[in-house]
Amino acid sequence: MIKVGSLVKMKWGYSPVGVVTKVTPHPVYGHIVDVDLPQKATIVWTDIGKTNEKTTDLKVLDEKK
Repeated sequence: MIKVGSLVKMKWGYSPVGVVTKVTPHPVYGHIVDVDLPQKATIVWTDIGKTNEKTTDLKVLDEKK
């Protein structure tokens, strides 16, 4: 699960390590969650700075079990 403070990298291709600074949940309309829109995370990467990425494209490196 991606949380603020998680170390992440992209699932595909080369990716530096980044730190999650914000997670934006799925939009909720009343009691209905819009699952068509992807959940987003703001990442600070070690090489390019800050970007917004879909959480489904990220792999957590430091997940504690």
